[in-house]
Amino acid sequence: MKLIQLVYKSTATSTNSDEFEDILHVARTKNAKKGITGMLMFHDKTFYQCIEGDESIINELYSKIYIDDRHFNVRLLGKIEIEKRSFSDWEMGFINMYSKELSNQGFNDVNKSIDLIESNPKSLVKFMEYFIDQISLIKAS
Repeated sequence: MKLIQLVYKSTATSTNSDEFEDILHVARTKNAKKGITGMLMFHDKTFYQCIEGDESIINELYSKIYIDDRHFNVRLLGKIEIEKRSFSDWEMGFINMYSKELSNQGFNDVNKSIDLIESNPKSLVKFMEYFIDQISLIKAS
């Protein structure tokens, strides 16, 4: 089994948080059954997603994601062979860059950071990991 991370970005057709909840619920249920983990980040009408798992399963999932009509301008940022998952505890984590938790901590202006790291999928994954760590620290304090 070849373990990979696939990272892509797309433009949301809706910014309705109820729709996000529905997407996440379905994704988490399906991902748990298929051994898929990952993180979805939403910022400025854009989804950034990292999905991890067996290469054939991830490729199959991405082909479905690519044609999903809940977003458009789907662009593959990278596919990386990995030894260890970055989001092993998350069937599908979610970072909303407009959440109160993040804006209260001064994370409300990240456009420049995202623009800089978008061209490097490994950096984007590290960026997501950083925010998960920060949210954990905020919730713990």
